[in-house]
Amino acid sequence: MRAHHVHGLSVAVVDHYRVVWAKVYGLAHAEQRTPVEPTTLFQAGSISKPVAAAAILKRVERSTPS
Repeated sequence: MRAHHVHGLSVAVVDHYRVVWAKVYGLAHAEQRTPVEPTTLFQAGSISKPVAAAAILKRVERSTPS
């Protein structure tokens, strides 16, 4: 976080479309020193592209005859 100047972040592990583990780190608002909480909203940004691609590939995998 320090190397990339990130004040706060949230990490989640999703398995079968359910969050199985989540952890938060740092500050949601650096100037006000507000900590990140599990309910803090973050902009997903470019992570949505690989997640969408994985979902599409999974659907294709299920619809392809064996």
